[in-house]
Amino acid sequence: MKSMANGILLKSKTVTPIECLHYALNLPTSVVITGIDSMESLSRHSQRLNRFIRSATTSAKHCLRKRVRRRRTVASNRLRRHQFLMAPQRIRNG
Repeated sequence: MKSMANGILLKSKTVTPIECLHYALNLPTSVVITGIDSMESLSRHSQRLNRFIRSATTSAKHCLRKRVRRRRTVASNRLRRHQFLMAPQRIRNG
């Protein structure tokens, strides 16, 4: 996949090169072509890729934590409901 859409998106000033790269890296592709023409460009791209991987890892951990918390809450609510239903009922004389 060519992340910059052959330069069309960049010429139209719709998105920045970083946004194009992040979008392409978020898709389920096997190859992303970035167009490296110098050692400086290679260094810049590798730094951006490392930042992207760190941020993706952080957001994945955050989503996982949210999911675990949600499941714990659901399990806790089920346990409370079960305990309430199984508890002996008191009959009030009134």
